[in-house]
Amino acid sequence: MAGGVYCPLSPRDPPHRLHTLVQQTQSRLVLVHDLTKTKFDHNIALPNIDSILIVNNMERNIDIDQLSSIRVTLDDLAYIIFTSGSTGTPKAVQVRHKNFIQCMHSLTYINSFNRDDTVVQMTRCSFDIHVQEILGTLLVGSTLIMLHSGGTIDFKPLSNYRCMVINQYSQSSVTDEEGELCIGGVGVFVGYLGRDDLTAKVLIEIDGELFYRTGDLVRMDSNGLLHYQGRKDHQIKLHGQRIELGEIERCLLNVTSISACVVLKWNNDYLVAYVQSSSHNNEEQLSQHCESHLPPHMIPSFFIILEKLPLNPNGKVDRKQLPSPDFSSSPWLSSDKSDTPLNQFEEQLLTIWRQVLHSNENHISRTTSFFSVGGHSLLFIELYYRYQLLFNFDVHSLSIGLFLQQPTIRQHAQLLQALPSNDTQTTQWQTLNINQGKTFLN
Repeated sequence: MAGGVYCPLSPRDPPHRLHTLVQQTQSRLVLVHDLTKTKFDHNIALPNIDSILIVNNMERNIDIDQLSSIRVTLDDLAYIIFTSGSTGTPKAVQVRHKNFIQCMHSLTYINSFNRDDTVVQMTRCSFDIHVQEILGTLLVGSTLIMLHSGGTIDFKPLSNYRCMVINQYSQSSVTDEEGELCIGGVGVFVGYLGRDDLTAKVLIEIDGELFYRTGDLVRMDSNGLLHYQGRKDHQIKLHGQRIELGEIERCLLNVTSISACVVLKWNNDYLVAYVQSSSHNNEEQLSQHCESHLPPHMIPSFFIILEKLPLNPNGKVDRKQLPSPDFSSSPWLSSDKSDTPLNQFEEQLLTIWRQVLHSNENHISRTTSFFSVGGHSLLFIELYYRYQLLFNFDVHSLSIGLFLQQPTIRQHAQLLQALPSNDTQTTQWQTLNINQGKTFLN
């Protein structure tokens, strides 16, 4: 027991965002490895996990006997999870040890899993459920398998939890009436770190018990099942990631030439940003600005620049009157004369990209991010798997993290061409039709 507070950071986030999160928690050190240490400046301690995992190094530098003497109580903070913030600043959710322990007790009480189970870890570190999946699984003695994100739609409340569905007047909704889901019980968190104003909005007292207002709109049927209907705000879920659209909008409004902005989810696949600007901004400049401040899953795939956003009679942006994105005219999916033509190897990678993205476009810029042309984390896994099949390498030779950090055709070509050449790889690439890659994934 070391007594620290766990605060996961995503290596996919840009340095500017990581710096903001570290400042918000006032962390004294960040655990890194060789690929992530360059994302932080030098005024913070950066212990390398590779050296910490060496037992001899631990014995030489750390007095392990002293760790057990650190007193940790149930009311101490166990971890902090960042969620997307509508004001442009991520919110830091504080969770105590007792919240986590009692939550795990509820799961074991209903026999959700036990020591004989094998648990698949799917969620990203931006969701606090990953703490239950990893630490909770190990705590009860189960076997842990690390995979990727997923979830459920309909659910029942756990023991030691209480779910209430309240209407707009903060009164309990009747059966099958839509209302906001409020959750009380052992898992209610302490509040947002340094944001008492936000805490007061989402933590409310009902019948002497503290409840969290989730913002989720649900209805409860006669069997007590909760059915998800949507959100009361503009928070969305895209490819398994919860996103506050307001955070993206605030990021774009920091560009001085932009006077108004609206971001929408389009066809459940893309983020589209509509900006009001009188200046000569272009999509590439706006995308680069977002890439330097936001994680990849929050970067819009399309930017539509208008002289004025349409307004309704109340003076608010009329979202229904916003123009549809023209997918064929996007600079990411059309030829750019200033862009160097793809060489033969890059053309082969483009073919793979088009198949994974289910795109009929003949050209994607060699410097365009996979995530700017409709790609997301699950499709990226498929892309990486196809690379492995076609170029005959394993995760030890080239990890998926390297491709994520360098997500363009040009960078992928450089990574793949740096692999040790051998006759097997060359023959496999020349003789295996790319369409055969599909059969391994279906």
